[in-house]
Amino acid sequence: MIGQILGHYRIVERIGAGGMGVVFRARDERLERDVAIKVLPAGAVADEAARSRLLAEARIASALNHPHICTIHEVGEADGGLYIVMEMVEGRPLSNLIVGNGLPVEAIVRYGTEIADALAHAHAHKVIHRDLKSGNVVVTAEGHAKVLDFGLAKRLRNKELDDRTLSDTPTLSRDMISEAGGMAGTLPYMAPEVLRGEEADTRTDLWALGIVLYELASGKLPFRGRTSFGVSEGILRESPEPLPPRVPPGLRDIILRCLAKEPERRYQGAREVSAALEAVRSQTTAWAAEPPLSGERLHARQWLLGLVGAVTAIVIAVLGLNVGSLRHRIFGPAQPLHIRSLAVLPLANLSGDPEQGYFADGMTDALIQELSKIRELKVTSRTSSMHYRESRMPLPEIARELGVDAVMEGSVLRENDEVQISVELVDGKSDKHLWAEKYQRKLSGILKLQADVARAIAQEIQLNLTQQ
Repeated sequence: MIGQILGHYRIVERIGAGGMGVVFRARDERLERDVAIKVLPAGAVADEAARSRLLAEARIASALNHPHICTIHEVGEADGGLYIVMEMVEGRPLSNLIVGNGLPVEAIVRYGTEIADALAHAHAHKVIHRDLKSGNVVVTAEGHAKVLDFGLAKRLRNKELDDRTLSDTPTLSRDMISEAGGMAGTLPYMAPEVLRGEEADTRTDLWALGIVLYELASGKLPFRGRTSFGVSEGILRESPEPLPPRVPPGLRDIILRCLAKEPERRYQGAREVSAALEAVRSQTTAWAAEPPLSGERLHARQWLLGLVGAVTAIVIAVLGLNVGSLRHRIFGPAQPLHIRSLAVLPLANLSGDPEQGYFADGMTDALIQELSKIRELKVTSRTSSMHYRESRMPLPEIARELGVDAVMEGSVLRENDEVQISVELVDGKSDKHLWAEKYQRKLSGILKLQADVARAIAQEIQLNLTQQ
């Protein structure tokens, strides 16, 4: 096909091939840029219905716009076949970087976070990947991950699974599952529910992400076998081999939770995975690693830590207690809300003084840090939350993108030695305000401030606090 024209694209060279067809570098003669074109051979799609569905899904996926997703520019038909025009991503497949016993922890967390962020963006736009694997992720020259083929699961002609011998890393051509029986994807990355004939959803992508993370951490796939049947049995019934000791417990827990056999036991949103990975990264880069503070900034930091501890107590009480029927009064007795995940949006700086921005950001950071200590609560990372600074998006839409049950927002107003902090908790689905409080204090007397706020909490929830 070298030299041929598809639409206004001139084929320049062949750069690869996979289960869906051949990939070429092409020149966009209209916009004068290089693109990648994936050409599906005539008759590759099972039937006209599947063909139309693939075209529709490709067009939906073309709406995705994210730094860690390969952009789809156009889909078209030529000579009885389909072609998909994509962003030309220069780099190496992530699968080619996995050698020996896997990658360094820092690299695993970085790539994992970027892939999770890409999934979160796609899922928010109702796009499921369905064939995520290390071979579908390219690492650019700048060291960032880009996920390919969003929404383009394999929909080829029926091809029976057989018992031919498979290597420890089965090839795509032997492990591509047809649409017959409702399955699509690559066998070693396929979730148990898909093998059981159930419909794929966003949690299916999180299983595949768990496979990729395991692969990055150990250098091998968690479920292997000499035959297709052996691989399937492992996915459905066996536990993966223990990860190497060098993998920190936090990262190990993330991987194993992604690989829970039942979707209900996995993370329920990609944002949760991203937040958990960010927490692993931050364990060694906590505030202790920052340059020493002095003067006003040190005083403000100490004050923030004290106040955040008190505010966190309020949140814990609202979310976890029902003393004096407070939770019933807030949530209603019929269908109480179960808040398992929370995002803290950047607190607004109402002072009008840009120099006070650090004060509001410090309060936000402290609140995230303290809330993250609650084992039963998943808190979105600072990196993810900061994307919504001054955003005008409705809170339910933000909650949906971040994959959380509730959102906390608020503001900080500081004038001289007076400070006023307002915080409120909002249900991510209904946009209903669950709880709100406002504090105005002198920026002095940290211990007294803590005592005052703790006493106010005790009065509010009618709880006798122990001295501890």
